[in-house]
Amino acid sequence: MNKAIDQQFKQRDYLLNKYGYLNYKNYLLSKEWLLVKKWVKTRKLIKWHRCWICKSKNKLNVHHKSYSIIGTGIKKLSPRYIVVLCENCHKQIHDFTKNNQTSLRNAVKKVKIMALSDKKIR
Repeated sequence: MNKAIDQQFKQRDYLLNKYGYLNYKNYLLSKEWLLVKKWVKTRKLIKWHRCWICKSKNKLNVHHKSYSIIGTGIKKLSPRYIVVLCENCHKQIHDFTKNNQTSLRNAVKKVKIMALSDKKIR
């Protein structure tokens, strides 16, 4: 596995342990993450109400671009750390990350560029 990806997951696991979460799934079911999702959904900014990549308004997910926000509640919420994606683009991000051995942040950028240039994502 790529060093950047190893580091990314080490950081995630360290923060999960530090803040008392058993695993990532446990974190996604926590009050903290529910608060993050609620905060995003109540923002008036248009970018929080459509997919950042394809602009769809259907089946939106809140996605981490970085795991560094774990344990910070809503203090670090900004487009730097999280992004709203439709289910399809969210899946493409994770597939791209896995297939290309890259970080989440780089995958988000690359998938966006590919979508804008109308290229098919592998």
